[in-house]
Formats: sequence, structure tokens, C-alpha cells
Amino acid sequence: MDTKKDLYIGKTVDPKSGKLKDKFFYKTKHLSTHEVIVGMTGSGKTGMAIVTLEEAILDGIPVLAIDPKGDLTNLLLTFPSLSAEEFKPWIDKDEAERKGMSVDMYAETVAEKWRKGLASWDIGPDRLQKLKNAADYRIFTPGSTSGIPVSVLQGFKKPEGDLDEEEIGEKVKGITTAILGLIGIHADPIKSREHILISTIISTAWAKGENIAIEDLIMRIQKPPFKKLGVFPVDSFFPKKDRLELAMQINALIASPSFQTWLGGAPLNIDYFIKSGDKPGVSVFYIAHLSESERMFFVTLFLQELLSWMRMQPGTDMPQVILYFDEIFGYFPPYPKDPPSKHALLTLMKQARAFGVSVILATQNPVDIDYKGLTNAGTWLIGKLQQENDKDRVLSGLEGTLQENGSALDRKYFDKILGTLKPRTFLLHDVHADKPVLINSRWAMNYLRGPLTKLQIEKLMADKKSEAVSKEPVAETKSKKQYLPDFPEDVPVLFEKNHGEGPYIPYVYGEVESLYQNDKANLYLEKTFRLAAKAGDSILEIENVIEELDKSPVADSTVPKNATFGNIPNYLLKKQSYSKIKNIFKQYVKGNEIKLFYSPFFKEYSKNGESKEDFVNRLNERLKEVMEDKLEKIKEKYEDKIERAEEKLQTAKNRLADAEAALRAITQQTGIDIGAGVLSALMGRSIRGSISRAARTTTRRKRAQLKIDKAKEDVEKAEKKIEELKAELEEKLKEKEDELREKAARITEKAVRPKASSVAVKYVGVLFR
Repeated sequence: MDTKKDLYIGKTVDPKSGKLKDKFFYKTKHLSTHEVIVGMTGSGKTGMAIVTLEEAILDGIPVLAIDPKGDLTNLLLTFPSLSAEEFKPWIDKDEAERKGMSVDMYAETVAEKWRKGLASWDIGPDRLQKLKNAADYRIFTPGSTSGIPVSVLQGFKKPEGDLDEEEIGEKVKGITTAILGLIGIHADPIKSREHILISTIISTAWAKGENIAIEDLIMRIQKPPFKKLGVFPVDSFFPKKDRLELAMQINALIASPSFQTWLGGAPLNIDYFIKSGDKPGVSVFYIAHLSESERMFFVTLFLQELLSWMRMQPGTDMPQVILYFDEIFGYFPPYPKDPPSKHALLTLMKQARAFGVSVILATQNPVDIDYKGLTNAGTWLIGKLQQENDKDRVLSGLEGTLQENGSALDRKYFDKILGTLKPRTFLLHDVHADKPVLINSRWAMNYLRGPLTKLQIEKLMADKKSEAVSKEPVAETKSKKQYLPDFPEDVPVLFEKNHGEGPYIPYVYGEVESLYQNDKANLYLEKTFRLAAKAGDSILEIENVIEELDKSPVADSTVPKNATFGNIPNYLLKKQSYSKIKNIFKQYVKGNEIKLFYSPFFKEYSKNGESKEDFVNRLNERLKEVMEDKLEKIKEKYEDKIERAEEKLQTAKNRLADAEAALRAITQQTGIDIGAGVLSALMGRSIRGSISRAARTTTRRKRAQLKIDKAKEDVEKAEKKIEELKAELEEKLKEKEDELREKAARITEKAVRPKASSVAVKYVGVLFR
């Protein structure tokens, strides 16, 4: 690649006065000998790195940036117009609030700050526009869909090119260590049987010219394609049971929903990352969201892929691509620590310059970097360091570098100046230059906002993400295998037909026969339970997730073509587990009740399956018969009473009629007697006799009237008695009817459990649904 210019990264600083002097241009060619940027927090280390990358991008050099914190996502925040509107969407609202400003006000403040800052370094909008147009900027988020996801399957592909045995061995070692680290196994490549097994599987496949997918790896862990490891048989060196456990751990990892984002997305392909159409690629690999083991996994695979790609490139002394690793802590530590990323980085530091791959490493603490790595860096940019250990490590590294080039280190001078550096001021040591120089990094053209959130990354990559995933070919790997572990020989394994999309999920399935018997209820029921339970992480979870199937599943024992499978818990592969599962199913059926309704009044049970409504309706028909009988007896009792009362009423009425007739006769005789007395008086006869008769008649009339009154009273009493008896009859009938209805309405439930001796498990196996 022909470079157009050197890199404008800052201005020189007068060591005595601290004033800025001339513009400083770093020679692009010197990038090939690698660069280390060190400095404590607040030293301006990230700003210096981004300035260097900006210049390299303007020079047409592709960039691969590993970003553990998120600062390098700022490479996409280039705003040529330097307007507040461009800055506003990326303003930190909390920062604006802390400064007592609205977002609009703070955006204008930041925009003005950037306008003045860039102007003071003679950088105008046209240069910003050139930077924005110079490359295709993309943010990749392995293990997440916020940015462009990355498929890790490429990392298991057989390396291309003519690699020697040692180079292939190192790649296998790195991949194996990364895989084991992802499942929490920190393995020694020499002593660990897990490491030896997996690395041998990968090496054997590559030696045969085969690519190996992670599904293949899982299968071959169980059934290795070789009989011995060293001089020992495989089963002696690594027993089958233990290999199964290892396979299950890896399978559980890739079956988890969180790992699915690792399997799809852009290919792990260096050519794809460094070129996009006719533009160089600036690929930022944002890994801040990952766990420590996931970061190491991705970084190791990525670096191994870069090494393989590098070895296929022609030799050159000009930088063809920059690998920038921000905050190298944990990935390139000093002896004796040896993470899987370390050897790849050390190899790059030693060999990459010959292939035009420039490595730039940044760290807060020089003690975090391997000494051999430090001595392979041709350029050092050293910011302020306060810790003596950091100073000593930097000086030791510089001293080693100078000695290799036949120079000596003025330790006293360096020690003094390192403790007095101001922010954004760096001591630059270049092995190609005569002496170190102090420089102040220029103003960054990109907005140094700090780490972006995943939502902001998603916003930036909305269009490019869909384009990358849909248009870029995913790395070619073997098709998915029918991965199934070895189940115990006498355990049936079925596969549900008409399975939809997605992996087959393992269930335990069983059929249990039982007998429900209750003579009083006239119940004799033989029932077959078809039970299925999703196989979770623990066998103890089964009893909580049992479901009853209406009918036997439509399934057979033939493994479906191209089937993939969800996590298969280890207990399903142990014969003794099925005795426990049978017992769980048996206890479930023993506790499974048939609920019958029972009427204490009628002493009758409902029929099996009869609803309460139907049972009540059936009892109501019987209630009518019972009620008719009970009410009839009450009616008979009261009919006798009413009949006697009516007889008394009739007797009273007869006496009343007789008394009234007697009174009428007496009244008639009284009239005759009065007429006779009048006639006697007219004839001059004595009326004494008439008066005497009249008096007797009056007395008789009074007596007759008393009888009438008494008879009427008896009639009224008799009529009232009859009314009372009739009312009492109605009340008794209603009371009895209410009593019967209330008793008939009392419905209870009776639970009928199967006889313990009748519960028998006829079948237990695994059902993939």
C-alpha cells in the first residue's frame, strides 16, 4: 500500500518551558515496528490512540480495533459541520444536568469547544469530511445483536496457507484453551486431559483436511476418531463417563439462548473486516458487554484468525493494516501467566511487521504487559506515570529495546521526565529516531464522548447490521450434525413428528397404568396416564413440570434429518436416573385423585366424569319423589284435624240454626200473646194473665238469644280453627320442602385415589419434542 503522507499526531513540547512548538509528523512506515501507548487514567492515552488512528485512516490504512471499554466507538462520531445538531444525539444527558445545562445548551457548548479546539490545530471541516469518507466504519458486537454480530464458527475452520506444525499447534492450543475457558475450565495444555483430548480432535481433523464445527467437536469428544491418546487407550486416559460430562458442558453452552448470537452474523474473516467495497474497513470490536471468559474466547479466536490471514500475505515493510488493542490488561500479562491470547499477541509482535500488520497496544499499567512484548515495540508513547513499578517496567522495556539496537538508556533523564508529564503530553521514543521527543497530542477530529451504550451502538449500526448479516457470506463450515449422546441401551428414545422450527427439546415420557375402585360409588376404572416432563437441569425439577397428554405422542425412533438438539442434561444419560423418574411418575399417579360428588342426604355418588350440574339435576328428580311422599304424610295428618274441625263447625252451625228457629217461634208466640191481651182489654176482660204470659215469653227469648250468641261464637271458633289448621299445613309443607331442598343441596366431594398396588409404570423413555 502506498501511503500519501505522514501522520500529524501533535506538536513538540519544549521540555523546559512546556510550551508547544512545531507540528509533529510521525512517519507512517514506522508503524510497522509496532507501538505501545502507556499512561495512567487522565493522561490522554485514549485521545492519543484515536488521533493516531484518525491519521492512519486518512492515509488509507484499515483498522482492526479491539475495544474492551467502549471508547473506540467514538471513531464513528465524526461531525464535519461541527453543528450542535450533529452533537446533540450523542450528548450525555447526565453530564449536561451536572453542568446545569439543558441538552440543547450543552450540545452547543460541546460543538463550540470542538470548533475552537480543531481550529487551534489548523483542522477544518474539509478534513473532517475526508475522514468521514475515508473508510467504512463498523462496530461489531460478538455475543450481541446491538451492533453487527460475529459468527465464531470460522474459528474452527482448517487454516489456509502453508503453516508449519508449530504454527498449527499454537492455533489449536489457543482455540482449545479459549473453548475450555468459556465453560470455566482453566486447563494446562500439557497436563489437562480435557485440553489434550480436544486439541487432538481438532488437530486430527485438520490433518485430514477437514473443517470442524462445534457440533462435530461435541460428537467426537464422546466418540473420538482415534483409539489412543499417547500410549493409553482413550477410555483409560479419559473414561467415557467423564468425556460425556465434558460434551454436555459444551453442549449446554451452545444450546443456551445467550450463545445463539455467537453462531450467526458476520463471518470471522479478516478480509471482510479490512475492506468494504472500494473503501478500507475500520472495524471496532466492542466487547465491553461480555464476561471475562467470553472476551478471552473471542479475542483468542480473532487473533488466531488474524495470524492465519497474516501468514498468507506477501512480505512488505509498509503497514497494510493496524491492529489496535485498547486496555491490554489480562490479555498479554508477564510470566508466568499464560492466557490463550498471549502467545498470539507475542507472535504478532515478533512476526507481524514482515507482513505489514502494525500492532498498537495501550495500557494504564505497563506491568500488565509481557516484557518480551514491550521490547518488540519500536515506538513508545509514554504519558504520565506515578507508580514506581510502572516506571521501572517501562524503563526496563525501553532499555531492552535500545540494547537490541546497540544504544543505551539514560535512565535518570527518563525517570525524571516521566513523573512531570501533563495530560495529553507524551514522551515519544522511536527506535528510528535519534532521540526521544516530547509531544502534545492534537485535538481529536472525532467527538470523544466516552463509551457508547448498546442502544447508541444499535442506532449507529441499524442499516449496516442488516446488510452485513444478509449479504455477507457466513464462514463455510460443515452442516449441523445430528448430535445425540449415548443413552442407556434399554432406554427408548423417540422423536416427535411434524416438529416445527428450532432445536428438539428433551422430555422424559412415561405411561403409567392404574385402577380406581370404590364399591359404594360403583366405581371401577382402569386408567392409563401419559406423562411428559421437560428435562431441566436437575432431575428433581421433573415432578414440578409434569403434564398429562391426551394421547400417545406421534413419534418414532428415527433421528430426523439435520436435527439439532437443545441442552440434554447429564442425568438422562445415566441408567439409574430412570428408576428415579419411574418413581416420580408413580408418585404422581398415586396422588392423582378422581373427584366424585357425594350427597349425604341421598347417600349417593356421582358417576365418573359426571359434572356437578348433571349430578344435581339427577338428584332433583329423586327429590321430587321424596318430597311428594313426605308432603303427602303431612297432608294426611292435617286432613284428619281439619275434618274434625269442620265437623265441629257443622255442629256449631246446627246449634245456631236451632237457636235461631227457637227464637223465631218465641217471637211469633209473643206477637200472639200481645194481640190477645189487646183484645181482652177491649172487651173489658182482665189482662193480668196476658201480662204474666208476656213476661214468661220475654224470659224465654232472652234465653234463646243467649243460645244463638253462644252458637255463633262456636261457629267463629270452628272457622278460625280450620283457617289456622290450613295455614299451619301450608307452613309445615313449606318448612318440610325447604328442609328437603336444603339437605338435597348439600353436595360434598369425595377423592378416590388409585390403589397403590395397582399403579404400574409400563414405559419410561426420552421424547424429543
